[in-house]
Formats: sequence, structure tokens, C-alpha cells
Amino acid sequence: MNCVKRSISLLVAMCMFGGCSLNVIAAQKYENAQDTYAKEMVGVYLSGTDYETLEGVSLSEAVNLYDLESGAKYGSEYIAFYDESIVGLLYVANNEGEFYSSWRNGPFEGLQRLVKDSSEFAIGFTDEDGVVAYSNNTIYNMYSGEEICKNTDFYKSIESDKVYPVYDSLCEYAVTEDAELSSDIYNLNNGVQTTSVGIEDIILDVTPVANETYNNQGLCWAAAIAAKYNYTIDLDDDNESPYVTASQVRTAAAQETGNNYTAGTPKFITAGLKHYGLLHSYMYNTMNATEIYRELYWKNPILMDLFTSTGTGHTVLLCGIKFLSSNTAKYYIADSDYTKNGLVEVYVNSSVFGNGDEFVYVSDMLPSNYGMLSSKWGGTYSYKFES
Repeated sequence: MNCVKRSISLLVAMCMFGGCSLNVIAAQKYENAQDTYAKEMVGVYLSGTDYETLEGVSLSEAVNLYDLESGAKYGSEYIAFYDESIVGLLYVANNEGEFYSSWRNGPFEGLQRLVKDSSEFAIGFTDEDGVVAYSNNTIYNMYSGEEICKNTDFYKSIESDKVYPVYDSLCEYAVTEDAELSSDIYNLNNGVQTTSVGIEDIILDVTPVANETYNNQGLCWAAAIAAKYNYTIDLDDDNESPYVTASQVRTAAAQETGNNYTAGTPKFITAGLKHYGLLHSYMYNTMNATEIYRELYWKNPILMDLFTSTGTGHTVLLCGIKFLSSNTAKYYIADSDYTKNGLVEVYVNSSVFGNGDEFVYVSDMLPSNYGMLSSKWGGTYSYKFES
């Protein structure tokens, strides 16, 4: 049985991840610029957690990331440990001399077992099971350790290695938060913050909804609407409506438009929002940090369309923001292709705080020939509260 197949839906259902850039010119200062970038990003992603001092935190060397169908390498993963336990997975991609990253929190029981057993393994992508571990001709679920497929000897080009903590002196990369921040984010016009106090982090308790397919097209846009609607149910103690799925949202959008061919376009997204009572506004461009913060303050997660330079797209739900300094932050994103271990974290710098600026979003779910390394916000969807 061929357990690795590619579907057209992958082109639509592309996942999210992270957006800081570090020019490779840093290689003039460091022997390995990517490893240095990875250490810096571990400090960023663990800031504000129980591990923020990085004491006891270590990092593996880069683990090759493969498209398991073609055998092509298209990125690197770094495994972060606290003592011997895996606390997170850092994906790093290099695009034209700049590094980009994303972070997923642990636990990863499947990876933990392979590390403990001193097994040689690589990490790779399949469209049926997402990002998986590959060891000894067998594919494993990284989260549960479940054996997915055996005797996959057609992956002869995959190079596996033992993985263990290597970089164990990371304290110098710890990130401490500013006590007070001076930023345009204060200009909220709603009395939420003033320049005399720090900026409160906002991370909404949103549960990602799984992506599905319909007629070989991904329903990431419908999954994002479902996650948004399900969150509003949780906010209302008197609302006993059942949670909805991506397929149910697609059906609702089809009913609203009278067109059963539903795709992630403004027409169908706004129809889906309307059906579930999520009054919306649509802006074809990037929201700035002030607008994002205001929406999240009013407990309003934001749908974002992301597009590659070739026009391929993916929709995710922005659910939180945590400021690290006056011009850097972490975004928290519900992505329908990552429904385990909560929200995906994305580092952003000041370049994304203005209207129209680029927000790069990379994903370890994406084979290199469709590399989503130059994504821009195609649109943002929100809804206005009735006065």
C-alpha cells in the first residue's frame, strides 16, 4: 500500500508558520548562521514560559526535513529539550538568504520515544498524516508514536541520524520582556492602554478545527470560520449550540450563495461568516498592530488569507499577540493543519506592524516545490459588534 500520496487539496490547505527574518550575512560572524538563528528563536519562543531563562534547555542539531514522496530535502527541524524531555519543535527555512521559522509546543511522545531509544530517524511530510517521523523504513506519528506505515523501502534517499541535545548553553539567548513599551500600539482609541503602563498580552482560548477536503479542494477557510464560531459559543454560557466542522461551514456557505462549488474566496468566506451570525468587515490588505490588538481585545479572532508568490493560498485564524519589545511580538495562530498541541507561534518584527507590509509564513507541512516562502496577507476578516 502506498501510504504517501499527494492530493490537490494540499495546494489550498497550506499551513502556517513563522515570520522573523535574519540575513545570512550573519555567517560572517558565526560559523553556522542557521544554528545561531535557531538558538535565538528558541529564546524568543520560550519567552514568557516556564523555560524562559533557558536554564536546563538544550537544542538538537538540525534534523533534515524531507518530502517523503520525492525524497527531496526542503528544510530543517530543531528539537528543543528541557533536561531529556522535548518541549518544542522549531522549523527553520532559508529563502534567498533569509531565515524564517515557526514553533510548535510539545509534547511529542513519538519523537521522545525515538530519541530515548537512540533510534536513527528523519522528519518528513505526507499529505495523509502531515509531518511524521521516519525511522528504519517505518513512518511514525510524532505526537503519539503510533506506527503508520511499515516497509517503506522506497525512501532510499532519506538520511536518518540519531538525535540528542547538542547546544546546551543557551542562557545567553534568553529574551526578557520590556517592563514598559513605547509603541504605536497604544493608539487604540478605546482606553485599553496608555503610555504609562505595559501592554497586556492577549491570547484567546481558541481550539483549531481540522481541515477537510471537498472535491479535492482544502477547506482551510471553512475550518477557520468553524474555529471562530466555536470560540464564540464558549464565550456565551447560555449558548448551547453544537460545535461545527469545516464541512458544515462549507455546506452553509453553499446554501447562502446557491453555489455548491465553494472555495476560499471572499464571496464564500463572507457567506460563511454571515450564516453563523459573524457580522464582518473585509479589508484587502494587512491589518496593522493597533487594529489587530483592538480586535483581539474585544475577543475577536481574525481570519487571515495568506498567498504565495504563485497565487496558492491558505487561511488561518489569528488568536493572540504577545509583545516582546517595542517592535517585536509573537502571534498565536490556529491553523487547521495543526490541530494538536494548541496554537502555532509566529515571531514578527516591526516590518509587519504597518499597513501593506509583508508577513512571511513558512510551514514544515509544505514540500519544497510549492514552497510558501513569500506569503503576503491577502485579506483579513473580522466582525463588528452591534452598538
